[in-house]
Amino acid sequence: ALLETAESEQESSTKLCTAALDAWGLLLTCVSDETAEALFYEKLTDFEEFLFSRNIELRISAAEVFALWLEEARESDEEFDTNSQEELDEIYRKLDGLAQEYETKSNSRSDRVKQRSTIKEVLAYIKDPDETPLAIVRLPHDEVRMDTWAEKREMDTIKQVVGSGLQYQMQVNVCLRSIFGLTGSINLSKDEQKQLAAEAQRDRKAKYESSLHKKSPYVKGRDKQRGSDRKAKYEDTGDYGDL
Repeated sequence: ALLETAESEQESSTKLCTAALDAWGLLLTCVSDETAEALFYEKLTDFEEFLFSRNIELRISAAEVFALWLEEARESDEEFDTNSQEELDEIYRKLDGLAQEYETKSNSRSDRVKQRSTIKEVLAYIKDPDETPLAIVRLPHDEVRMDTWAEKREMDTIKQVVGSGLQYQMQVNVCLRSIFGLTGSINLSKDEQKQLAAEAQRDRKAKYESSLHKKSPYVKGRDKQRGSDRKAKYEDTGDYGDL
């Protein structure tokens, strides 16, 4: 049912189903490795439908969740690759031709590039467990290095939630710092706080202006008016909301 909803013509349905799949991937980071391995054998056939969906956003999300799932299963059983060689070879073969099969001009260039990149990373990881993604978030006083699919899923989720406030939150939010192995919180000077707030505001403005190009004239006008109203409301206090 979820796949049928995602492949409907409504953009909102696609985003909802992609978010649900991402959330399921996040839950995988919380279960035991043994549970993830058991789910792999039980649900893999059903999950393949998402990997080879006609919708590119769903395929990208499913590929990343599959890699995370495989990572958890490998942690549970050192012989997992040997015991599941047939299934992994079949998925590798299908994924290897996926980008070319579905890469059409109806998809945006950025989506096509992201699909190629994601599938390339997943294929490399299927063949070699040491080929994990590496991402670095640099902070003024620290850096966060992520070299597992689980850490990548956690960071992607946090980015979606805090948006342009990521840098600020990663420096002052003790819970987030603990998740990624950073100790304590950092006391930022007033100048540093102002700089981070200004950068976050610029990022929000740039993202907002970019989104206007994708909207109808009516929606553009309405959103501009709402933005003006908010600015007028808060310009006296200088409070533009939380990061």
